[in-house]
Amino acid sequence: MQIRPADTGDHAGIDTLLQAVFPTDAEARLVQALRRDDADSLELIAEDSGAIVGVVMFSPVEAKSVGGRSVTGLGLAPLAVADIHRQKGIGAALVETALDFLTALNPPFFVVLGEPDYYGRFGFEPASNHGWRWDADIENAVGDAFQIRIMDKNLMPIAGKISYTRAFSEL
Repeated sequence: MQIRPADTGDHAGIDTLLQAVFPTDAEARLVQALRRDDADSLELIAEDSGAIVGVVMFSPVEAKSVGGRSVTGLGLAPLAVADIHRQKGIGAALVETALDFLTALNPPFFVVLGEPDYYGRFGFEPASNHGWRWDADIENAVGDAFQIRIMDKNLMPIAGKISYTRAFSEL
């Protein structure tokens, strides 16, 4: 297995993978919209014998404090691994490779909406523990699934709302 940046020749295979892994085509449409908006900060694929078996993408997110201070971080979405390749560490390898690369760029934070037990191993914790919430989650329905990994507490405002790019609201 090889992990590498996705290129335009991979897009059809990524779309096929996303449509096979998720119950609807929403994630495939999200990825297409992020590319269209040039909001795909990093897109990595896992390839096995020439087939795309996994993908992870990061895009910009904005944290706005109660006082109006704003800072840009990165959101992980989506992460997908082909059903027959699950439980082999491919998803973890994609996330770790992406975080290693992106950490070198010094973002103040990362966010993810996902399983706390899974993403906790990568340093994510419930965003609410730090006073942050996802702006689209008005009822706090996602609870601890909205998670943050603060990289630079000096750059990160104390608390507020985090917004994903326009592509997420189009779903």
